[in-house]
Amino acid sequence: MRTYFSEKNLVVLLFILVLVVFTIAQSETQKMGKVNGGLLSSAHKSIHKNIAALQSEKPALNQ
Repeated sequence: MRTYFSEKNLVVLLFILVLVVFTIAQSETQKMGKVNGGLLSSAHKSIHKNIAALQSEKPALNQ
């Protein structure tokens, strides 16, 4: 009788399982990036505004 759970078959099965899991994780990460993209860009704009405001205040502090 043939054994189905040899070491080689187990390695192949685990490799396929890892590929499937990483593919799903990558697609979910891309979905989250699209959803959070607007939030991140608005936060990025806010940071740039704050930096610009601080830089405009520096000359006043030096005088």
